Amino acid sequence: SAETRQERPWALGAQLDARRAMRPIFSEEQERLCVAKLDGGPRLVRGVAGSGKTVVLAHWLARTLASTEERRGPHWVVYGNAALKTLLDETISTAWRTVGDGTDNPPARQMQVLHIAHLLELLELEMNSRKPHGDEVFDYNLRASRLLQRARSGGIAARARSLFVDEAQDMGPSTMELLARLVEQRDSADPNSKAINIFYDNAQNLYGRAAPNWKAIGLDMRGRSSVMK
Repeated sequence: SAETRQERPWALGAQLDARRAMRPIFSEEQERLCVAKLDGGPRLVRGVAGSGKTVVLAHWLARTLASTEERRGPHWVVYGNAALKTLLDETISTAWRTVGDGTDNPPARQMQVLHIAHLLELLELEMNSRKPHGDEVFDYNLRASRLLQRARSGGIAARARSLFVDEAQDMGPSTMELLARLVEQRDSADPNSKAINIFYDNAQNLYGRAAPNWKAIGLDMRGRSSVMK
């Protein structure tokens, strides 16, 4: 109990409580990226597992949610590894307590955290695309490719003010193209004015997906890419 921990500050439970209250210690690289300027354009962050990409994602999301001009949202986080959902939620909440408005949790009305499979399912239903069968359920790139084919005849509406993609290496080029189409273009004269923030690990590609040609899917990453070591 809390009372017991107060009486025994040297015990493990009390030590863990004290650690949770401390501000996380970031590397110089993490500190620099967490406060990088967000100008409404695309950004790519590459790095191996454990380099801190999700921490940067969470801080960029929290800063976006705290920005007065971004309050209308919605702002989406799309992830591909269901096993990391709890860690992702906790990292976002921690970042919000650091840079948010003083509340414990980010505003739910402004953001959505979506697994890519759930998002694809919603789009398939909306666009009357055929449901995947068997192993196709896990082939996000195939499912996205089918949706893109249907979208070429009727188009697909943007619906997110900004997008943050975690573990993008497991989604495939067609999935990334589809996600890019779902993000609002902020300047009608500038096709690169989409706030899509992609976090990518070239070394940890569970499905052997080819790296997307970012320019081919409408994202010019020149001067907008960072590598975390």
